[in-house]
Amino acid sequence: MKANRNLWSRIGRLYDRLVWEINHSLRAQLMMMFVLSLLIAFTVGILTNYVTESFFRTSIIDYSSGRYKIDDAARNLTQAIALKEENGGSYDVQQQLEELEERNRRTGEVGELRLLVVDSAGKVLYKSKKAKEKEVNLHDLLWQSMDQQRKDDVGDEGESTFAYPVEMGGEHVFVIASGSPKPAIQYRPTGNPVPMVVFFAGFFISFYWLSKRKVRYIGELADGLLLISEGQLEHRVPEISSDELGSLAQNINHMTNELQTKIEAERLAERMKNELITNVSHDLRTPLTSVMGYLRLLHEHRYESTEQLEEYVKVAYSKSEQLQGLIEDLFEFTKLSGPGVQLVKQEICVHDLLEQLIEEWVPLFEAEGLSVLRTLPEGHLFLPVDAEKLVRVLENLFSNVVKYSTKPGVVAITLRDTGDGAQFTIENHGEPLTSEELERLFDRFYRVEQARSSARGGSGLGLAIAQNIITLHGGRIWAESEGERVTFQVWLPRT
Repeated sequence: MKANRNLWSRIGRLYDRLVWEINHSLRAQLMMMFVLSLLIAFTVGILTNYVTESFFRTSIIDYSSGRYKIDDAARNLTQAIALKEENGGSYDVQQQLEELEERNRRTGEVGELRLLVVDSAGKVLYKSKKAKEKEVNLHDLLWQSMDQQRKDDVGDEGESTFAYPVEMGGEHVFVIASGSPKPAIQYRPTGNPVPMVVFFAGFFISFYWLSKRKVRYIGELADGLLLISEGQLEHRVPEISSDELGSLAQNINHMTNELQTKIEAERLAERMKNELITNVSHDLRTPLTSVMGYLRLLHEHRYESTEQLEEYVKVAYSKSEQLQGLIEDLFEFTKLSGPGVQLVKQEICVHDLLEQLIEEWVPLFEAEGLSVLRTLPEGHLFLPVDAEKLVRVLENLFSNVVKYSTKPGVVAITLRDTGDGAQFTIENHGEPLTSEELERLFDRFYRVEQARSSARGGSGLGLAIAQNIITLHGGRIWAESEGERVTFQVWLPRT
């Protein structure tokens, strides 16, 4: 019982393996289609031959059945005599002759069957009722018998004679059977081409029908590739099989996705490059125009007093510094956005770094009417970071807070150990930000509309630079806004 279960289990696994192979192998599917097409064609060919064979045959007159009966009569009588002679018993030859003649009369397969038993001189010893001979030419009868043996299966019309030697009563005698075999109609095939034609037609039709779905699928893949090559990258080919064609479809779709992503990235880069040129031109032109205007006034001595001269020089110098800061920010942003940026990471205590940086910025905060509320963890928190670039991130965030905070106000700076890293939180109160503004806050050259004033200024690159640096560290930076409270969050990984 256990052996039977193991056998059925092996058969089940073999069946599952076969089904899996057929579903995942195009070669196995084509072989199966070929075999099924042969079976269908063979079956249809046999049925066609059965239906049409009567139309492709010829009739012939067959005398072979009667000749076989005459020969059988002679053989049977000869064997009976020989058997009796071997057993030493008596044998009524005449009675046997009459029984064979009577049997032939009932079957009617031979006309006037004559049976003779003659000695070696041709003298008739026994004969059937139909036989009239008393003496025969044994030589001619033996030649006739040999000639009948050489004739084909169909035979011909006329009398047939068969003779066999046997020993009877110590003498050599011959059993002779003669008669005219009756004709019978026999049908022989003359060559039927229809089954062969149907076989080949059935094979090709079956194979075409069985492979039609696969061929149509290949056509869909080809059409899909043509559409993709024409630029319709949103098109996807269907993935409807698990074999090599299905794998090809998956690869085509993957290739299209990658190609579409790269093209969209290139378009975005092109658009951003154009925006960069436009923004840089705008932001450089404004301070440069001011500098040139005031220098022109100085060059033409268009000032009324020494105080006005100093005011023109002061404004021109301030605009020059603004222009220099913009160029430096642009250079740094371009450097951080390019390929091959290398970070000089060191294991440093971010607790001490943040504490020191806050102390340096406290005078600036207080000068703007901002007080600092710091919350730092106890002990030391070490992270592998590029200290110089991390300081740039924090300074950009502090500068942003100074520019856009409501004065007087409070700036809350928090450092928290998250287990897998460290999280910096800088919170201040200012103008509320919408969700759209929060999403674009880290875009380069983006500044909220209310901030586009010469009083606040800024290149619009500070937060974009901070985001690039944090991304290079494998961290995240984001902003949150709830009412007038604006919070910047920075998370850096421990590894």
